[in-house]
Amino acid sequence: MTDLSWAPPTQQWALGQAPDSSSPLASNTSPSSSAKVSAKVISVHSLLSGAGRSVIAANLAFELAATGARVCLLDLDTDWPSQHRYFGLPQDQASVIAGVRFLQQERLTKEAFQELRIRLVSKGASVDLISGFGLNLNAVGMDWNSVEVFVEFIALAYSHVVIDLPAGVDLPAHRMAYKVSTARLHVVQPDPISLGRFLEFPTTRQATAQGQDFLVVNRLRASVIGARPEWQVRQSLKDRISAPILGVLPEDQMLDQALLQGVPVRQLGGKSKFRSELIQLASRLA
Repeated sequence: MTDLSWAPPTQQWALGQAPDSSSPLASNTSPSSSAKVSAKVISVHSLLSGAGRSVIAANLAFELAATGARVCLLDLDTDWPSQHRYFGLPQDQASVIAGVRFLQQERLTKEAFQELRIRLVSKGASVDLISGFGLNLNAVGMDWNSVEVFVEFIALAYSHVVIDLPAGVDLPAHRMAYKVSTARLHVVQPDPISLGRFLEFPTTRQATAQGQDFLVVNRLRASVIGARPEWQVRQSLKDRISAPILGVLPEDQMLDQALLQGVPVRQLGGKSKFRSELIQLASRLA
């Protein structure tokens, strides 16, 4: 049995441990209006579906948590919310939708928020998940101004918020994320077609004046573009994008095993090149 555990939304626990009463959400009072938002909000984007955006968001959240950070993983994928599927949760919970409704009804307190979150623990690292279940059925009517305030509310309680966004460009979720993010990761696969499409869309490759946009190359393998894949990818992107390459993540069999088991790759232990690079990526974002 693994020690990845699912906590019912009103509880926080890992196997063999007592509830965490020191959580920043332990209080039942609503946050002060003067509270300062200090969280780093990291949004994870991709132009195309299948780039690995959701997998990176989930595993990055756990590696940030492993450094001692308080981390919330927020699923805002309006096309195919998948974080609850990734972890094989025993029930589906429309946390984002409920949170926005609580906010609109002026009932979003810390106590109410504890009903929305799901705490996942993997080898001592805990991440609070806000499930996006049902977003794909309600995206058209979603009030994104309220979602923005909801993200700001979450950011009061955590040091890092990782947002999993839908694939594509200039969707309502993307425009909201551009307002609240302190870092935006653009995930792209290294094959020539994916790179070519990425370079055709200026909105996915132009860094802002604040330098908040970064590129993450995912599932790098020599069989696609030659014997020196990382060098070749960096050369092909050199002088063609203004956003720096923050991480190059290799294809990894251990990651594939973790996906099949519904756990973060850190759960399996052992040597994983993907996880080693992801740890470096997390350290750059911590």
